[in-house]
Amino acid sequence: MPGFDYCPPPHPPGCMETTGGTKSPTECEEDVQIYIQTVFAYRECLALETERAVRESNDVIDRWKCKKTGSKRCR
Repeated sequence: MPGFDYCPPPHPPGCMETTGGTKSPTECEEDVQIYIQTVFAYRECLALETERAVRESNDVIDRWKCKKTGSKRCR
Protein backbone atom coordinates (compact mmCIF):
# COMPACT_ATOMS: atom_id res chain seq x y z
CA MET A 1 0.00 0.00 0.00
CA PRO A 2 1.66 3.28 -1.06
CA GLY A 3 2.72 5.51 1.78
CA PHE A 4 1.81 3.01 4.47
CA ASP A 5 4.18 3.03 7.41
CA TYR A 6 3.92 -0.15 9.46
CA CYS A 7 3.93 0.45 13.19
CA PRO A 8 5.27 -2.65 14.92
CA PRO A 9 3.52 -3.16 18.27
CA PRO A 10 5.69 -3.33 21.37
CA HIS A 11 5.90 -6.51 23.41
CA PRO A 12 6.17 -6.49 27.19
CA PRO A 13 9.56 -7.53 28.52
CA GLY A 14 10.00 -11.23 29.19
CA CYS A 15 10.98 -10.55 32.79
CA MET A 16 7.36 -9.60 33.46
CA GLU A 17 6.07 -13.10 32.67
CA THR A 18 4.51 -14.96 35.58
CA THR A 19 7.06 -17.74 35.16
CA GLY A 20 9.71 -15.36 36.42
CA GLY A 21 13.00 -14.95 34.70
CA THR A 22 16.73 -15.05 35.02
CA LYS A 23 17.23 -11.30 34.97
CA SER A 24 18.06 -9.27 38.03
CA PRO A 25 15.59 -6.61 39.18
CA THR A 26 17.93 -3.94 37.77
CA GLU A 27 18.06 -5.63 34.36
CA CYS A 28 14.30 -6.09 34.38
CA GLU A 29 13.80 -2.42 35.25
CA GLU A 30 15.99 -1.45 32.28
CA ASP A 31 13.87 -3.68 30.03
CA VAL A 32 10.68 -2.09 31.39
CA GLN A 33 12.06 1.41 30.71
CA ILE A 34 12.94 0.42 27.14
CA TYR A 35 9.45 -1.07 26.76
CA ILE A 36 7.85 2.19 27.94
CA GLN A 37 9.92 4.15 25.40
CA THR A 38 8.85 1.69 22.71
CA VAL A 39 5.18 2.15 23.65
CA PHE A 40 5.51 5.93 23.26
CA ALA A 41 7.22 5.49 19.88
CA TYR A 42 4.44 3.09 18.83
CA ARG A 43 1.75 5.58 19.81
CA GLU A 44 3.53 8.32 17.84
CA CYS A 45 3.80 6.03 14.80
CA LEU A 46 0.08 5.21 14.99
CA ALA A 47 -0.82 8.89 15.24
CA LEU A 48 1.32 9.76 12.21
CA GLU A 49 -0.08 6.85 10.20
CA THR A 50 -3.64 7.86 11.11
CA GLU A 51 -2.99 11.42 9.94
CA ARG A 52 -1.46 10.15 6.69
CA ALA A 53 -4.41 7.83 6.03
CA VAL A 54 -6.92 10.64 6.66
CA ARG A 55 -5.05 12.99 4.29
CA GLU A 56 -4.93 10.29 1.63
CA SER A 57 -8.63 9.47 1.95
CA ASN A 58 -9.57 13.16 1.85
CA ASP A 59 -7.50 13.54 -1.32
CA VAL A 60 -9.25 10.57 -2.93
CA ILE A 61 -12.67 11.97 -2.00
CA ASP A 62 -11.78 15.41 -3.39
CA ARG A 63 -10.49 13.91 -6.65
CA TRP A 64 -13.59 11.73 -6.98
CA LYS A 65 -15.93 14.68 -6.44
CA CYS A 66 -14.01 16.68 -9.04
CA LYS A 67 -14.17 13.87 -11.60
CA LYS A 68 -17.91 13.52 -11.02
CA THR A 69 -18.38 17.14 -12.06
CA GLY A 70 -16.59 16.47 -15.33
CA SER A 71 -14.00 19.15 -14.71
CA LYS A 72 -10.84 18.94 -16.79
CA ARG A 73 -8.84 20.65 -14.03
CA CYS A 74 -8.89 17.84 -11.47
CA ARG A 75 -5.68 16.80 -9.78
